[in-house]
Amino acid sequence: MKKDTKLFKMLAFSFVLVLFFASCHNLSSSFAGRGYRQGSLSITSWNIQTFFDTQTSGREYSDFIGTKLWSDAVYVKRLERLCQTMEALSSDLFIFQEIENEAVLVDIVNYLKTQGNPALAYSHAVFIPSRDDVLGCAILSRYPIISCTTHQIDYRFEGKKQPDTRPLMEVLVQAHFSKPLRVYTSHWKSKSGGAEQSEFWRDAQEALIARRIRETGDQLYVFAADCNRDLSEFAQDGQYIVLDTEGQRLKTQSPYLFDAFADEDGTYFFQKEWNKIDHFFIGEALHILSFCIERKGLHVDKDGIPYRFSIWNGQGYADHLPISCIISENCFN
Repeated sequence: MKKDTKLFKMLAFSFVLVLFFASCHNLSSSFAGRGYRQGSLSITSWNIQTFFDTQTSGREYSDFIGTKLWSDAVYVKRLERLCQTMEALSSDLFIFQEIENEAVLVDIVNYLKTQGNPALAYSHAVFIPSRDDVLGCAILSRYPIISCTTHQIDYRFEGKKQPDTRPLMEVLVQAHFSKPLRVYTSHWKSKSGGAEQSEFWRDAQEALIARRIRETGDQLYVFAADCNRDLSEFAQDGQYIVLDTEGQRLKTQSPYLFDAFADEDGTYFFQKEWNKIDHFFIGEALHILSFCIERKGLHVDKDGIPYRFSIWNGQGYADHLPISCIISENCFN
């Protein structure tokens, strides 16, 4: 199932609010000092953990409904912390999972101090809700987003309901490559309720992205997502993840499998173990200049573990670490 999705641009009047909010903390990106190559593009993908606003729709998680712990003041502080991290990373594209709606996306833009600088401003954005309209995915871009489509799995069983699943978002970004960059994002089914019981849905979402890459024939792409599937759970071939769709195998670059980036631990810390469940899959027409898991800054504790958001005290950032990459177009493309 595919549908066109309305894009929205951040308007100039929405930027004025940024002048009135919190002072800047001294954060540093893992990319600090590496430098950017001309013609390159930086991307950060981050599951920002149940980022609801304070307007109750009834679809929020129960912790956020009917409690004085979740207030406008706590929401604003959470926005400020997120934006301070974004300003430190300063990627050209930010890809978010677990964001409630486009209003949150507008609020994020309003709290970014860098919006006053045209060279750093995020003037283009798109948000896609989940199937049941709870938490979706979003993209903020410094470059024009010229189109957006969504693709959804649709399986029906006798007496069995399909769980809430986030669609596959596909956007074309007019950066400085020879043609628009195809950017995909999604948030695959979690393992809640049992890893084996939910595996069918992750397999279906894997097949969906593989099928779409095959259909377009376009190797100038980046897929950035929380796959709820560790690197070890994917088929691998050298520096490639091997995706499966209807019995056909499709190879895609994974920076985790490059020798230069092999020391990266993981993005999600669960039961005292690191898991690499947040991924970039990158087409052959692109060269991976840099990749890192962002573990420097106030969003981690002294051991580099994500400083997860807690509604009980209003503190923290997210339970995942951001991942970032810098890419350029291969000269042979």
